[in-house]
Amino acid sequence: MRHRKFPALLFVVIVLLFANFTIAQEVGNESDPAIEANDFGVAGGNYLMIPGTAFVPSNSATGYQKPFLFLQRTGGGDSEFTHVLTLPPGALIQNVTAYVGDTNAALDVALRMCILFALSGTGTSQDLNCDGGIGVPGVTTSGTPGSTSLVLNVNQSFSNLQSGFETTYIILVHLGAPDSSTKLHSVRVQWKRQVSPPPATASFTDVPTTSGQFKFVESLVAAGITGGCGGGNYCPDSPVTRGQMAVFLAAALGLHWAP
Repeated sequence: MRHRKFPALLFVVIVLLFANFTIAQEVGNESDPAIEANDFGVAGGNYLMIPGTAFVPSNSATGYQKPFLFLQRTGGGDSEFTHVLTLPPGALIQNVTAYVGDTNAALDVALRMCILFALSGTGTSQDLNCDGGIGVPGVTTSGTPGSTSLVLNVNQSFSNLQSGFETTYIILVHLGAPDSSTKLHSVRVQWKRQVSPPPATASFTDVPTTSGQFKFVESLVAAGITGGCGGGNYCPDSPVTRGQMAVFLAAALGLHWAP
C-alpha cells in the first residue's frame, strides 16, 4: 500500500509546483510595462500626467497643503505653483490641460506656460518669460465651475536651445484663493514626436532637396545614424543588408552592452 500511495503523492506535488510556476509567470507578465502604440513614431499623441502634488510654490513664503492628493494654497507668499516640463527635444507640444476645482466666485484658477532661459555658455541674460512666445494668453476659470479643466493650446516644438539661449519650459498654475475653493488635481501634457525640418542643402547627390525622402534621410544624417554608401551618395534604391540594418538600429536606439 505504501508503494501505491507514493506515486499519487508525487503527482500532487508536481501539479502544485506547475501551478505555482504558471501563476508566477502570469504575475510577472502582468507587471511588465506595456508598449503603447505612440511610444514611437510621429502619429497620434503621447500623454504626460503630472499630479498636482508635484507642483511647488514659486515663493518660499507660500503656504500650501495636499489633502487627498489635491494641491491648494493656505495663504502667504504668492499664488503661483510651478513644474518643469521634460520632453524629448523636438517634440511638438500640442496642448496642456489642467484639471482643477473652483468654487470661488471672486477668485480664479489660471494656467500658463513659461520659458526659463539663459544665454548658452555664458549664463547671462537669465530670465523667465511668461508674457510672450508660449501660451499667450493663458487660460483661466470664471465664476464657480466646480471641477473643470483648463486647456492651453500650445502647438510649439519643445527645444532645449533657442536662438543661442538654453531653455527650460515651466508649467505655471495660479490658485487665487488661499483655501480649498481653488485647487489643482493634475496636469496633462499632450505631445508627439516629429521629424526635424530639413537643411537648405542636401548631404547626398542622389537625394536632392526635391526628393520626397530628403527630409527623412537628412534626419538620419543629423542623428548620426547614417553616413551614406560612399562617394557622396546615399543609395536610396539599394537593398539593406543585415549588417547595415544592425548599424541603423543600434545607432537609432543608442544600443549598448556592458563591458
